[in-house]
Amino acid sequence: NIGRMAHNPYLLPSLKKLLIDHARIGKIFYRQSGGPRIQKDQETAAQQHDQMIEAIEAHDADRAGDVVRAHLEVFRSDVALYAVPNGMQGELER
Repeated sequence: NIGRMAHNPYLLPSLKKLLIDHARIGKIFYRQSGGPRIQKDQETAAQQHDQMIEAIEAHDADRAGDVVRAHLEVFRSDVALYAVPNGMQGELER
């Protein structure tokens, strides 16, 4: 657990709340069967989590920051897709 690894008394409570929020958001975005894009994003996110832990263990703040930013970009694109899904295609009647 990253919160425990940091030995930071302020980080752990914030992280616990964040994990609860993350679980709620995950239920919204990933509750459907998904499809190839969702599955790819989930695999990417899992790999990024591993990379974050490796960077933290190596005390490589720059690498950890790069991975977190990439991870947030995947999440941002999922939020954008959820908020503004592809519209229906068709012609308007006049």
